[in-house]
Amino acid sequence: MGEFVMHRLFPIVCNMSLTASVVILAVLAVRRLLRRAPKVFSYALWAVVLFRLLCPVSVTSAVSLLGALGAPAQERSAVTSVVEYVPADIVRNMAPTVTPLPQEPFPAEPGKNIVSTAPSVTQPAAAPASPLSGPVAVLTLTWLTGMALLLLYSVISLLRLRRRLVGAVRLEDNIYLADYIPSPFVMGLFRPKIYLPSTLTETERGYILRHEQYHLRRRDHVVKLLSFLALCVHWFNPLVWAAFILAGKDMEMSCDEAVVRELGEDIRADYSASLLSLATGRRIVAGMPLAFGEGDTGGRIRNLLNWKRPQPWIIAVCAVVCVGLIALCAANPKGSGTPTEDPPASQAETGQWPSVEAYVQQVMLSQTEARYYAENADGTASGQPHTAAVTDRKLEYLTKGGELAGLDPDGVLEEWEYFYLVKLDVDTASVALVGGQYYDDEEYFSLDDRHVIVALRHDDGSYDILCDDSINDGGDFFGYHNTMEEAIYDWYVTDRKLDLPLYVEDWIDQINYNNPNDKPGNYPVHRYDVDGGYLYIPTSAWIMADVTAHRSHGHWEWYSGYDTGSILTVDRFTQTLEDEYITSRKQGFEPLDDTKQI
Repeated sequence: MGEFVMHRLFPIVCNMSLTASVVILAVLAVRRLLRRAPKVFSYALWAVVLFRLLCPVSVTSAVSLLGALGAPAQERSAVTSVVEYVPADIVRNMAPTVTPLPQEPFPAEPGKNIVSTAPSVTQPAAAPASPLSGPVAVLTLTWLTGMALLLLYSVISLLRLRRRLVGAVRLEDNIYLADYIPSPFVMGLFRPKIYLPSTLTETERGYILRHEQYHLRRRDHVVKLLSFLALCVHWFNPLVWAAFILAGKDMEMSCDEAVVRELGEDIRADYSASLLSLATGRRIVAGMPLAFGEGDTGGRIRNLLNWKRPQPWIIAVCAVVCVGLIALCAANPKGSGTPTEDPPASQAETGQWPSVEAYVQQVMLSQTEARYYAENADGTASGQPHTAAVTDRKLEYLTKGGELAGLDPDGVLEEWEYFYLVKLDVDTASVALVGGQYYDDEEYFSLDDRHVIVALRHDDGSYDILCDDSINDGGDFFGYHNTMEEAIYDWYVTDRKLDLPLYVEDWIDQINYNNPNDKPGNYPVHRYDVDGGYLYIPTSAWIMADVTAHRSHGHWEWYSGYDTGSILTVDRFTQTLEDEYITSRKQGFEPLDDTKQI
């Protein structure tokens, strides 16, 4: 549960808060333009802010405020997307990659400057912890603590208010009079009640009661509850606090205007006097979403005194502006990639993804059960495998080995390796560890093999997963290649059956002419690109020497990796053997034996 909150829930909350912050700034700007318009329009604008604070997913549209600002979005379905300023599972995805140092398979001869043919990838080590894990854990705990304290304060305030309502007298229906409350308020969600101070005169009571009843007809008590819950979740965002306070003011002023519009402009003075009589300097609303009352008496009186019945064309213009802004702010831009929520089973093998991390996370989530061997009493493994449900998964590492551009016209080819552990719904002591399996201190098991991925990265950052193979089943992906780029090249050329020379070939069908009775063996050879062509040299016994000074003359050397002193030389001739013989004699070199075939 803790890992879900830190790795999943907290990034979602951060994304909603950042997205809502953009919308709040837009609402504040338009609200400023509508300062002389009826407050009901300003109040309506806050609905899109509340939507952004509570819902991480929205419909996509070609016209969107967030799209115009270049907000990063990922698709969740054909018509919805989610904005991700903070990538999903950022803690695990930001873990540093492990790049082991290359190991020399043979001792180099002293004084030789060589180009090593040793692979640059060895057995992977466990990935180090992400540098963000500590800070994100602290931030998550702080967020949860602040949210709990705000909810606790609300509950305590509500209980204290209920004690003050002891002895309240029912006036009619859901209207009550109380002696020890400074201001009228609405309390309750499903059966809300209106509480009025018993000190109000009959005239004042009529104005205030209409105001509170208008709140209930408009379902403001439900909106207030949702707004307070959003404030509890996003308490760390100062813009959300500003939105909560300003939305409350717009709510009250729009109700005041509705009462005046219904009863006539002549009541403004008496209504303002009623509000002034309630101005005790105390507010009930702060921490009680189910009991919200009136506040900002001075602002409300000034708004009433300046209020004039608006012209129809002003109402029409304001309505168009509000509807347009709400539509712009509510819609998300179309995201990159294809939907990553509940993908079809075939997508576990290949498909377009917003990131390699997202693909690996889906692979992990798709494993709902695993096979294991039970441990016998003598410590040996049972002969028959058992199946257990997977209760949790943990990514040990996700490492990018290299990339190759220019081979696939649609993007860049990348090689990745990943390995993850699973927690099973069985007793740890009952599982027999075989074949290099292990479990860590948290009792996560290594019941699967290391995996290698070849992915195609498109220009928009999305990925096609071209292959996902178990290394133990498919062998070492790197093989005899000098670089990961060569390994990616050979895999792609072989997989797509391209008519291109490989960097490493396996001459298993070559016949030993010295002994024709020998069976064909495994002779891996490595391709070396030289001026005007390429050469294949055995990879397991020869190491290319640094003879840069001679390469311009078409001369290359390899020396024995077994330190025997043998040297393999290759020369390219640009003239006939007879001319080469004469040139060699003039330069003082030993003449070539023209009886041997070259």
